[in-house]
Amino acid sequence: AKGTVNTLVAALTSPDLFDADFQRAFLLTYRSFASPWVLFRKLERRYHVPQWVPSDAAQRIQVRVAVVIKDLIKSHFHDLDSFVVDRLLVFINTTMAANDQHKSLAVRLNREIASRVSAQKRQGRDVNSLRGRFVLTHSAGAGAHHSYMHALGKHSEEAVAQQLTLIDSRLFRRVRNEELLDTAWSTPRLRHRSVNVRQLIERMNRLTLFVASCVLLEADAKGRARVIQRFVGIAEHVLRLNNFNTLLGIIAGINLSAVARLRRTFAHLKKETLRTFEELQQVMSPAGSWTAYRAAIAKVRLPAVPYLGVFLTDLTFISDGNRSFVEGQVNFKKQRLVYKVLTEVHTLQSEAYGLEEENPLYSILSALPSVSEDELYAMSLRAEPRDEQPS
Repeated sequence: AKGTVNTLVAALTSPDLFDADFQRAFLLTYRSFASPWVLFRKLERRYHVPQWVPSDAAQRIQVRVAVVIKDLIKSHFHDLDSFVVDRLLVFINTTMAANDQHKSLAVRLNREIASRVSAQKRQGRDVNSLRGRFVLTHSAGAGAHHSYMHALGKHSEEAVAQQLTLIDSRLFRRVRNEELLDTAWSTPRLRHRSVNVRQLIERMNRLTLFVASCVLLEADAKGRARVIQRFVGIAEHVLRLNNFNTLLGIIAGINLSAVARLRRTFAHLKKETLRTFEELQQVMSPAGSWTAYRAAIAKVRLPAVPYLGVFLTDLTFISDGNRSFVEGQVNFKKQRLVYKVLTEVHTLQSEAYGLEEENPLYSILSALPSVSEDELYAMSLRAEPRDEQPS
């Protein structure tokens, strides 16, 4: 349940016992108590088995180190910066390649590293391309928003839901292990580690404002009601796509105070639409620690996009309720609790949607232009002043 980094690495590479679950938990959570460089150095030293260790045990230890390094490269390569990768290559091409039993493995690891480096470069280009689209949000005004809404109205609710799902899925599947450790997303000194988590949170907030902006930029109550009805329809489609992140963003936009107060607008909605919206809200209700949502996400068939906020809440409770170190040793009981949450995240990340970008719709929904929350409330008061609100 606890141990120093050295004793944990020794257990990880034990010549007598292989615990696959322990290895997965260790590699998913080690960045809470050791850097990739520290882990590599300890594995490197472990490979150099002391002379007094029996040869058969020494060989098993070296095999175990090689297996851990293989897993580190195959499943956790994004943890490694260029310096660690360079040192790892030196170790593979000198120490491991000099071992007759590991020559073929050294060749395979070299190929795997080359493949991973190439994939990272491609992904970096994709991320930069997507980020370029997001810049539109901050500079777009009401005129641009009207133009976008005109283009958006040409597409079906299902098509809009599919493109929103594709965007959110891509963002969610980029979230990495280290972003979810040590509450990095809300810890100032660690926020740099949680770029994708913070981007997903930011997108949720922007979607909320986008939905509210679409409603309030309509001139009359019937027009605003039509927009709300359209977003409820889109929400139904994203739920069918198992996209709970976008679902909550749409619900939050309609429930934003600037929209929720519009009684004359809501009076134009059909009872069926109001009933559907209530059912959608029940799915994403935070009551009972998100009981309804947890039940829904537990039985979905992949692919899916979860509401990441529930995972972040669970990880925060684990962090607050369990010390990272006990008597100077790593509290691995806590790491196993974190590992359980990360495993759920990995499962949901494992399958991509078979959807293709449809432009200009994809670009419009990447940008999500909106006005500020304060301005939205001012627009709401102009649309339906307090003294005109029906009792």
